[in-house]
Amino acid sequence: MPPSRPWAGGGGQAVFDPLGFESWDESYSILKSPEPSIVVGYSGNKVLLADKPQPRSIVLPAVKLLAWNAKFWIRKRTMFYAISRDHKAFEPELEALSELLHEGKIDASIKRGFDLEDVPVAHRDWLKLTGMGLIVVKAS
Repeated sequence: MPPSRPWAGGGGQAVFDPLGFESWDESYSILKSPEPSIVVGYSGNKVLLADKPQPRSIVLPAVKLLAWNAKFWIRKRTMFYAISRDHKAFEPELEALSELLHEGKIDASIKRGFDLEDVPVAHRDWLKLTGMGLIVVKAS
């Protein structure tokens, strides 16, 4: 069962999680309820951050993510999305996503911008749960 966390913003309608595994539990727990909401897991990058080697297979964790859909009465959905730049659908799907953004069907408003030297502040804000939302780091 996902951990319950008191999110100041009341949760999100959509969470896109590139880490996978345990982070999907937290992502699921911050979804708004009873409103329809979704966790989109893509990739399993957490294995890259581990101190010890871990299996690269995403199959078992993806099954866990998709199993939450059995609780259809909760109105929280999950899906796993995997695509690489070499996949033939990559460019058309990226263009479709850009079009949705252009039409205003996706809210990608920036909550806060940071200069590169302020990245530690961005991390501290995130850990205090004040970092919810899109954050941009200016690298030039």
